[in-house]
Amino acid sequence: MGSRNVTTSGFSPTISTTRPRYGNRFEVGYDTSGRIHWRKCFTNSGSLVSIENFKYDRDWREIKSTDSSGGFLSAVRERFDRNHNLIEAQTLFDTGRIVSSTRFEYQFDAQGNWIVKKVFRGTAKSPSKPTETYYREIEYFDATLLKNWN
Repeated sequence: MGSRNVTTSGFSPTISTTRPRYGNRFEVGYDTSGRIHWRKCFTNSGSLVSIENFKYDRDWREIKSTDSSGGFLSAVRERFDRNHNLIEAQTLFDTGRIVSSTRFEYQFDAQGNWIVKKVFRGTAKSPSKPTETYYREIEYFDATLLKNWN
């Protein structure tokens, strides 16, 4: 994994005596399918902090982050289901080898929104184990009630 550190939020008040208008600024490029192809992070003073490059292969998306000089910071490979729910995330070494993997399993309500998300984490040396379960309760608004309100 990367040995470099990067700050990707906030600003340094010692850079300038003028008040910053923002912390970091991002520029984004898209591919011909309208997906993010790259994202650059700049400091308030305009210095490049990091670059994220996105690659897509069927239902996988890989994001590799580098510092301003091209040095490896991090990499993750993500897999989504047909409804764009994240079902697996792999943290990668700079060589592309998997450091750890996280799987997600969902239960959905009648409207197709997840109400239970189970997380399973594992590494190359240990199999995936259940680690967390998230529950959410969604209250839906009945739009037909608005018609009768007036």
